Amino acid sequence: AINIAITMTVSVLADKLLGGIKPTRRTRLDRNLLIMAIVLGLAIPPGASIVLPIIGALVMVALGKHVWGGTGQYPFHPAMVAYLALLLLFT
Repeated sequence: AINIAITMTVSVLADKLLGGIKPTRRTRLDRNLLIMAIVLGLAIPPGASIVLPIIGALVMVALGKHVWGGTGQYPFHPAMVAYLALLLLFT
């Protein structure tokens, strides 16, 4: 539960920070982002360091979502992109 809470919080904050570059008519919470954060939080082992969900959420939002154009435009699931990055960085 701690990993899910951390990934959800960091991913929402990172999305607001990175998504603030483009002005939108309405600011609303992206539900897809919360689902991706839950998937990533479940993929990270429960006894892992607190740094892993934070880095994973940042990678998920930056590389997994925003690099390929935002919601619905990514060829790979952003949570699994972040999980792969965590596997490669912290073996």
